[in-house]
Order: sequence, then structure tokens, then C-alpha cells
Amino acid sequence: MLGEEEAWDVVAGLPVDGTTAAERLDVARIHVNVGTGALIWGRYADAEEHLAVARRLAEAEQASRLQHNVRLEQANLAWNTGRWDGLAETSAALADADRDRPAHYLGSIRLLARLAAAAGRRRAAEEQFRQVLEESARLGAVDDTMEAAAALSRLWLADGNSRRALRITDEPMETVRRKGIWIWATDLVPARVEALLAAGDPAAAKRLVDQFARGLRGRTAPAPRAALAGCRALLLTAGEKAAAFDRAARAWSALPRPYDAMRARERQAEALIAHGRTEAGRELLAAQYEQLFRLGARGDADRVAQRLREHGAEVPRLWRGGRRGYGDQLSPRELDVVQLVVAGKTNREISRILAKSPATVDQQLRAAMRKLKVNSRTALAVKAVEAGVFAES
Repeated sequence: MLGEEEAWDVVAGLPVDGTTAAERLDVARIHVNVGTGALIWGRYADAEEHLAVARRLAEAEQASRLQHNVRLEQANLAWNTGRWDGLAETSAALADADRDRPAHYLGSIRLLARLAAAAGRRRAAEEQFRQVLEESARLGAVDDTMEAAAALSRLWLADGNSRRALRITDEPMETVRRKGIWIWATDLVPARVEALLAAGDPAAAKRLVDQFARGLRGRTAPAPRAALAGCRALLLTAGEKAAAFDRAARAWSALPRPYDAMRARERQAEALIAHGRTEAGRELLAAQYEQLFRLGARGDADRVAQRLREHGAEVPRLWRGGRRGYGDQLSPRELDVVQLVVAGKTNREISRILAKSPATVDQQLRAAMRKLKVNSRTALAVKAVEAGVFAES
């Protein structure tokens, strides 16, 4: 039902309570589903409202599993709307609580993967997105494969591997085309378009953008439409791109979805520089560096800082909250182990991935826990993320 525009008029009149415990739980589940749909469409005010109703009812009835469902979607909402403070800790706690429910556990891992990618922790992000993609496909949750495939495509495209970036999006893209559910493609289509352009196939990129536009016709879905604006900008010449990416950034900001808006502004800045407006582009890049840094997207901020240096601009000096890490600095080998702990790997899996003995992994894990002054794997993962220990690795 939420795949159609008219459904939003219907859900506006949903009850917000019930006369019995069973009714209240039914109402709560309906509001969770509506909140999830609102997240996909990019209707974040609606999502916040419906998830708040669901959480109130779930807590009143002490329905712990339903509460976890709501908290996960509220964490997704926080990610999208740029409220990242404490989000790593929340997502790690949700992952621990939902290990016996694969779909919900993967939702928590996906959130951790987003944070890892934004922070520049490439290995952890790739491991986690791979896990989400493979397990979601195995469970038949095809809608959950879209974002993971798109994220992996962007990581590999950054390595210059357009063929691999295209291949990972083949199956999810075919699913979107076959089902005609273009609302799902907010992350997927832009990643695919970039990969096609990098592979030297602008005609295929344009055909895909045209399909995306037709698929969204008649729907005021803010997130997919903002993504469409970014896709259209990618197809333009350098002289046209700056204005087009400005439109995309404004569309993302209106949701609000600040991380995507900042990345669109970064592209706008690069387009300005390419078109000879160097000073304006450098100023805009510097502003994005500061905003990305303060949001917590340290990996993106570092990339923008490098581009500023390449363009002969000074990188703003921002306070990083003191020395990274807690206590003694982690060694490179301990960092490797901690990255895989953050990715949700067991000691046995870490041993296999890093080609180390289980005893060595255990020793390095304990050393990292001692240096970061924690006594559990979950606390280690949270503290490592929030301390920014991977930002320059």
C-alpha cells in the first residue's frame, strides 16, 4: 500500500491507541511499518511521528522485540537526518540484542557499516556491507540488498574498479526493473550511474536515469527524487554541473538528509573549480570539510582535505578532541583485529581472515581492550568507533 501516493492520506487517519493489549500491539506494528515506509520515501517527519507512536505503545505493553524493531528504525532515521551522536553505541547494542533474529541483526550491521564507511574505516565497512548483501540475498530480503550493493559499488569505484562496481549492482538493479519498485533505488541508481560513466558508457547511464525518472512519475517521494536530481547532475557538462548539484543539495537538505547534501555540495565545488571558478569552489569545499568533520564523517572529511590541498587551498584546522584512542595507542595489528570485531566477526573468523592463530588473535584483542579500558567486545567496538582510532588508518 505504501508504494502508492494515496496511501499517505489513508495512514494520516490511523488510530494511535487501542482498548486492549492486543489492539495496542497491532496498532504499534502498523505504525512501525508505516514508519519504515516513510523512511524509504524520505518522509522523515512522518517517520518520526509514526515511530514515536509505535515505541510508546510497545513500551507500554513491554513488548521487548517490538521495541527493538522501533529503535532500529529510529536509529536509521537518526542516520538519515544527521543525528549521529551516540549512534555507533546504539547500533552496536541493537546488534547484540538481535543476534537471534537475522533480518534485524543485519539491519544493525548495515547501520554500523554506514558509520564505518563515513569514518573512513574501509575494511570494516566492506566486510559489513558484504555480510548484509550476502545474508539478505540468502534470506530472500531483496529490498535489503539495494543499499549494501550500492555502498560496495562506491567503495570499489573509489579504487578505480568500475567493472567490479557495475557487477555488484547487476542483480539488485535487475530486481528493481523487474518489480518496477523504483522507490527502493535511492542509493542504487546513483551508484550504478557513476559506475556506468566511469566504465565509459554514458548512453547506458542516461537510459538508466530516464528509467528512474519514469519510475518515480506521479510520486512525491523526496529521497528518490533528490537522488534523481543528483543522477541528472552527473550526466551534465562541467559548465552545467555546478547548478545541477546545487539543486540536488537543496533537495537533500529539504528532507533533511545532511550527509548526502554535503556530498552533493562537494561535487558542486569540484564542478565550480573545473569550470574556472576556483576561489568559489575552494571556499565551498572548505565549508564541506568542516561540516563533514563535525558530523562525524571523518573519512569524507579527509578526502575533501586532500582535494583542498591539491587545489592549493589551506585545510581548516579543527579540534579533534585530543589524541585519538584511549590510553596507549593501538598497534597496526591490534587495529586490524579491532576493525573485524567492529564488523561483527568472531575470534575464529578473525583468525582465518588475518591468517593468525586463535591465541594471537585473543592476545591482541585483550591488549586492545586493555588500552581502550573496556571489558567486553561490544564496548571495545563502540569505544573504538567513537574514539576515531581508524580515521587515519
